[in-house]
Amino acid sequence: MAERSSITQFHSKSLQFCDFAGILGTYTRGIKLTQMFSALERPHMSRVLLASLSSLIVAAANGQLLSNFESPAFAASVGGTPVNGQSGWYTPPIAGSIDQLVYTYAANARGLAANPQGGSQFMGGRSDGGTSLARAQHDVDFSVANVWTLTLDFACNFDGVLPATPNLASFSLNNSTGVADFKQYVTLHNFVDVNNPAAGWMIEYNISNAAGLGLSNQSPGPSWTNLTFNHWYRESTTVDFSTNRIVSVSITDLTTNTTTTATPDWYMAGGTAVTLQLPPSIRCFVGGSTAGSIAGFDNISVTVVCTADFNHDDVVDLFDYLDFVQAFSSNDPSSDFNHDDVVDLFDYLDFVQAFSSGC
Repeated sequence: MAERSSITQFHSKSLQFCDFAGILGTYTRGIKLTQMFSALERPHMSRVLLASLSSLIVAAANGQLLSNFESPAFAASVGGTPVNGQSGWYTPPIAGSIDQLVYTYAANARGLAANPQGGSQFMGGRSDGGTSLARAQHDVDFSVANVWTLTLDFACNFDGVLPATPNLASFSLNNSTGVADFKQYVTLHNFVDVNNPAAGWMIEYNISNAAGLGLSNQSPGPSWTNLTFNHWYRESTTVDFSTNRIVSVSITDLTTNTTTTATPDWYMAGGTAVTLQLPPSIRCFVGGSTAGSIAGFDNISVTVVCTADFNHDDVVDLFDYLDFVQAFSSNDPSSDFNHDDVVDLFDYLDFVQAFSSGC
């Protein structure tokens, strides 16, 4: 910590900052960034930046939901204990819904392997076929921030009579009425071949394009296909409710710790029409009209993303500013702060505003 502090003092004395008064009337979107920075260098700091850097702000975790289904917060058993009523989880009032259960990994009735990055318990469910489908829901107050990351560990299996039927399972932004009048996406977990579970399964998304046209069964890429049954993966989706965009998606094999990230041009329901209301909850679902679809869920987190923490070290400080300026001056795509597919002055201004607000 002492070494980092001394480095911070060194940089704070040696930096030259931008004078916003000289740039707002001169530069517009799309300007070449190397020219802009050459013209913008000043020996003093603007009042805006002085306020921004006057203190180092520790970024709070801002976790809105974290469920690892461990004792004592959750009661579990080999045969499964209903999650309904435990730590805010409930079975939504949808016709045919059956409870998801909290199991011990050891000798669990669903036969799922232990999560390499889990504890001793997990939540799971099995489809009984027809309309008897396993659902578990938890409310989240998404109004407290715009950018969120939703992450969960997931494994699935099938012990029914073939052919199986889609959908194997899903995770979604949801409500309890089934009316899609809110910003929503769905991650679908489906069989590669309903006649041959050995062929594996895949993760697809139900999303919208910019015009608001719903697009089903969209794959982020080959890393989301041909997944292994009874094997744990971590899926993560980052969304921005202010633009209604799906910012990024990732998948991690929890045995090999291999992660793949994609940034598709996807929107939540409504596309650029961001007037739709926020979703009230998240839902874990196990489906298929053929009995036997099995899914396990663990380490579910719904977390506010601190956009000012540019280097993702969980602290908002001068190093975030330095790293952003370095990326911005080299026209690095990571500095497209407002996600409008153009790296320009507005990204710089938006970052400074976020940086001055902290987390």
